[in-house]
Amino acid sequence: MATKTILRESASIVAWVTGSVLGVVLLTVLGLSGRQYYLSTLDQGQTIARLAAENLTAALAFEDPQTADIVLQTLSTYEYVVEAKVARVDRGVFAGYVVKNPQFEQLAVPLTEKIVLDNEVLGELTLWVDVWPTFRSGLLWAVFGVVCWVIGTFVAYFLARKFYEQITRPIANLSSLMATVSEEEDYSQRFVDDVIEDVNKLGQAFNRMLTMIQDREERLRRAINDLEEARDSAQAAVRSKSAFMANMSHEIRTPMNGILGMTSLISRTDMTEQQTRYFSTVEDSAQSLLLVIDDLLDFSELESGRMALVEEPYSPKELLASVDTFFSEMAKEKAIDLSISMQMNVPEKVLGDARRVRQVLLNLVGNALKFTEKGSVAVTVTQRSEGPANLLRVSVTDTGIGIAESKHSQLFSEFFQADFSSTRRVGGTGLGLAISKRLVNLMGGTIDFHSRLDEGSTFWFEVPIHETVANPFSRSLRSAVKQVAAEDYKEEHALFPAETGVLVAEDSEVNQLIIKEMLGLYGLKPDIVSNGKEAVTAFENKAYVLVLMDIQMPVMDGVEATRQIKELQGHGVNRDCAIVGLSAHATRGDRSKYLSIGMVDYLTKPIDLARLKRMLDEFIVPPDHQTFWQ
Repeated sequence: MATKTILRESASIVAWVTGSVLGVVLLTVLGLSGRQYYLSTLDQGQTIARLAAENLTAALAFEDPQTADIVLQTLSTYEYVVEAKVARVDRGVFAGYVVKNPQFEQLAVPLTEKIVLDNEVLGELTLWVDVWPTFRSGLLWAVFGVVCWVIGTFVAYFLARKFYEQITRPIANLSSLMATVSEEEDYSQRFVDDVIEDVNKLGQAFNRMLTMIQDREERLRRAINDLEEARDSAQAAVRSKSAFMANMSHEIRTPMNGILGMTSLISRTDMTEQQTRYFSTVEDSAQSLLLVIDDLLDFSELESGRMALVEEPYSPKELLASVDTFFSEMAKEKAIDLSISMQMNVPEKVLGDARRVRQVLLNLVGNALKFTEKGSVAVTVTQRSEGPANLLRVSVTDTGIGIAESKHSQLFSEFFQADFSSTRRVGGTGLGLAISKRLVNLMGGTIDFHSRLDEGSTFWFEVPIHETVANPFSRSLRSAVKQVAAEDYKEEHALFPAETGVLVAEDSEVNQLIIKEMLGLYGLKPDIVSNGKEAVTAFENKAYVLVLMDIQMPVMDGVEATRQIKELQGHGVNRDCAIVGLSAHATRGDRSKYLSIGMVDYLTKPIDLARLKRMLDEFIVPPDHQTFWQ
């Protein structure tokens, strides 16, 4: 039995205490550093996921998987991101990215981030962050720590009495530094102590770990800056495109108002057959140009997710009648039998967005007539139930050229046309069906078709509807008044008394002439001013039943003029006068904005005579008549 000595016992006690302290410190260092490294990896991954989700917003809103793939490919610069997927809400995977040949084993942790546009969740991005390097590094450091702990314990045993104070001091410093780094997340700090080599090695290893973390922090910061710049550029591009489309619409529609307005007025004069044919060609060409502009505006709104639907009562029967009127002449010229039928189970009045339903129907019927050289085009409207929901089903069947099966999958794509050749028989932007599909989807419905080459096609769509009770008195008195007035006069332009007060605010001399002549067709002699300030002054000095207010004018625009007129009405001046907006801007957002400031209606340029007439019938009512129930 070995003899115990005070020196040996002291050395043993010191070695045991020192070894225990060293082991605790090592475990603390390794545990805290490993946890910090693990949390830092997850935090960095979550940050990248958030920024990537922001950059994916435009791609998801525009239905652009190619751009989404490009954004996801930028994740390849982060070696710990091994996979990523973008999923749309209730519509499956939209785009993805995966590391094809990983160099090491993987232990992936999924991180998710919502993709949001204007508080609407478009989809979800999931990143898989590989934390295996963290655990592998932890294991290596654990082995290294055990080796250091064993060595330190033996060294402490032999040198305890002389060096134990020098051993505990650097370890304490290292522990303190680790705690400071963990709390402050300042990875620029370094451990410096050359007293004991083993402790110094541990400090150097810790310093290397801090260097790696600091390097990753800097790279992450640069990546964040790059992603933020890309996001800002994408948002600026979207804003620029929207502004460009709005400005182009205004600049094109303003002269188009002059062209269509004058052709409409001239067409009512006595002309030769040749002149009538010439003016008809000019008017048809201008209307075709407007359809192209409207398609581009609708597509821009749908792409940006800014298109809003309205829900109001409308008559499917009247909607079909307007479609029949719109295409009857075209069908007659091509000797095509155009038939429109509606089953008895379709309600008289339903709730929905009549304008958008009509737009889809016009597009489908127009395509059917364009691609049919002989035979017929049949439009059928029915109602069917699907659970608690009622669906309005519209189908358009033609005997035209049909569509090759190889083109079916692309038919609803943007700018797609079945015939790209220079000798193609019909024109178009290639946006009609793409817009129709998005509109139907926006209304919560479905659209599809079946077709064979040279055997014709059938396109159909279904949209949810709600039956509504028709108001038997709504506008009834107004209609009666107009009917009586129409019987008193033989000519169409003599429906309203000449003394009816109408004020027109319009800065363009051409547009002033057009609106003056158009109103003159209905017996009205308007007062015309050139800016909003003059309109407010005229409104104060004379009683009017209607104000036609242009939006963009010098001195004072129509928005500010309307605001001031509404204030005057609030004080009793011309309280019952209606304000109707006039503008070349044609987006749904513009209409909602102008109606919200107090305008009762909104006419876009070029002004359609039929639309103008309906507006006059609605808002010019003799003062001794009133609507009892609305």
